[in-house]
Parts: sequence; C-alpha cells; structure tokens
Amino acid sequence: MPKHLIPIVATVFVMLFVWLSMAPLLSWYELGSYSEELDEARFKWSNSGVSDYSYVYEISSYYAPPLRGALRVTVRDGQLSRSSLVDDGELIDISGMPAVPGTIELTFDFISTLLAEYPYEIDVEYDAVLGYPKRIMVDFSDSTEDEATYVIGSFTIIQDGF
Repeated sequence: MPKHLIPIVATVFVMLFVWLSMAPLLSWYELGSYSEELDEARFKWSNSGVSDYSYVYEISSYYAPPLRGALRVTVRDGQLSRSSLVDDGELIDISGMPAVPGTIELTFDFISTLLAEYPYEIDVEYDAVLGYPKRIMVDFSDSTEDEATYVIGSFTIIQDGF
C-alpha cells in the first residue's frame, strides 16, 4: 500500500469505529439468543394445544396505534374471534394494525419481525408454562421516543361451554 494512503485508511477505520460505538446494536450473539428463546417459546405454545383463549392487550408507546385503551382479544379455534375495548366493550377492528396481533401465533411472528429489524434493545418475557409472550419491550435507538412496550395480561383459557 502506498504510504500516502495509510493516513486515509487509518482515518476511515477510526471513523468507522467511532460510528459503530455510537450506535450499539444487539450483537449477533444476542440476536441469536433471542431467536432461540423465541423458537423455544413458540414450540412450548404449539405443544400446549390451547386454541380457545382470551387476553388483555396493552400498548405503551409514543407511536402507539390509535387505541383508546386496552383491548380484550378473544380467540376461538386459533382464529381471532373478537377484539373490544376493555373499558366499554366497543368492538375494534384490528386487521390493519400490525402492532396488534390478533392471536398468540401472530404475536410470535410480530416478535420475529421486530428481531429482523435489529433493534437497539429488546426484552421479551414468556409465560413459563404455556410459552406465550407476556411482555415485549423494544427500542430502536437510545432515544425514548421510539421505545414501545406490548403487554399480554389476564390470559385465560376458554373452556368448552363457557
């Protein structure tokens, strides 16, 4: 390499190092670990055999979809049956809201999509017995403006006849 290019190459490497240190993404190892955890939880959920259930879905985010509160989501035979506001029971069409998956299976897909976007930080809490996601926190930069938390609470298995 010609001597006059050495300072230029060194400057490029230093600038690249500084840029990478200012924008710390999850390492490949961490993303792989989250993907493995997701796969294990999805496997646990699919082996649970639960197809009739309901839960309360809440979003806390600066960019949250236009919901007026928590949703009660009801799933029958693995398909979205009903989604309504918890407060007043008003039916809500969630078909055009990607941040509001209508089933647990779609919630796993939602998490997979979030991981594919290489978030700055992500934390997912899964139910120890059934494997469904209970809480998803994702942040795409060190700014709090793009942080979002999705919570699946009050999970209930619907028994036949109820």
